[in-house]
Amino acid sequence: MPSSEPSSVTLTDQAQTTETQARCTCPIEESEQSDPSTAMATAVAFLEAKVRRVEQWLLQDLRHGRAERRLLENIISIKEEDLEYHKQRLDGVKKQAARLERELIECRWELLKCRRQERQTFADNLHLRSDNSKLQILITKLRPYNFKLVNNSLVQYSDTEL
Repeated sequence: MPSSEPSSVTLTDQAQTTETQARCTCPIEESEQSDPSTAMATAVAFLEAKVRRVEQWLLQDLRHGRAERRLLENIISIKEEDLEYHKQRLDGVKKQAARLERELIECRWELLKCRRQERQTFADNLHLRSDNSKLQILITKLRPYNFKLVNNSLVQYSDTEL
């Protein structure tokens, strides 16, 4: 490019273009290297394409991030629902355990009453047996000679029946 022609591309721009070309690893043909404006346009197009690819990659990453976030939110909501369900089950089990514990206490109280009653009945039975044997002795002593015991009752008989 002759220096007498007005050009929009300066030497600094050409240096930047060359530097950009070196960093971009974009394929620039030999004919484009001779014309700096074409080389600059190619580098810009390459960078635009690369930026678009990076933007698409970032957008996809963001979409995946959003999808991951949504997935995590769904998992969290499912876990919260599971947690709520298990809390309700736990509350139900606690209520049932409390009810069963009350019933157990009532049953123990009833058992204690029954045992007391059984001991009392046993003691009463012992007293009745001893009283019965004492009464048997008294009945035997008090029985007149003309009575005999028939079916646990005293029956009077005459002297002729002996």
